[in-house]
Amino acid sequence: MGLVIGSAGNKLIGDMVVELKDENGIEMDANVKGIGFAAQYEYQPFERMSLAARLAYLNFETTMTSKVTDGLPEDIGLTAVLIGDVTLSAAEGHIRTYPFAGSFFLDLVLGYTRLKLAFSGAEFVESSSEEYNYGRMELVKRDFYVSQGFFKPGLKLGWRINFGKNGGIIFEPAFNFCYAKRLGGPSIVQQILKKTNSKYDKETDDAMKIIESFALIGGPGMSLSFGYRF
Repeated sequence: MGLVIGSAGNKLIGDMVVELKDENGIEMDANVKGIGFAAQYEYQPFERMSLAARLAYLNFETTMTSKVTDGLPEDIGLTAVLIGDVTLSAAEGHIRTYPFAGSFFLDLVLGYTRLKLAFSGAEFVESSSEEYNYGRMELVKRDFYVSQGFFKPGLKLGWRINFGKNGGIIFEPAFNFCYAKRLGGPSIVQQILKKTNSKYDKETDDAMKIIESFALIGGPGMSLSFGYRF
């Protein structure tokens, strides 16, 4: 998933901002990269039931480069680079049943996910100081992170394909749906707005909740897993 986010995000975001000059005279470029992996151990004491523990990690990073040219001599631009880093780490417990004593399984998932956003570098904002006025823009440093925990219950349906009877490679295609519930404290958006001394925006917070519930943490999903059966 990390590689998919990296390549797709690089394409989509890159196409939108490459050489884009906004109303404040800022040229922008972007680069996205991602990586992710998961590991699971399953113990099957009974023919129709097993227990499993799963750890997962997902990270993707967006680098935004901005250049101000308005109000500066030609061919002399003021450049800012801001790096946004998104990390998801999860721990899950699984109770799996094989209702037909075969390869089909139904999986109950109870998990915890920690979402962390880190920002470092600098960006341009509307200038509020004559000392740093570059064509109505001001260069502001960013170096902070915010995080939030989520309870993640869900269900998974899949098919375990075995290669060999007493051991060997297995392949598991599966579909799942999980619900993401915020666990206390201010939301990610509230924390970011506080760190940047910005006014709270409920619409942005509600939009982030939808992203958390159906894209980043909860929502529908698909996995293609390989493993070894002892």
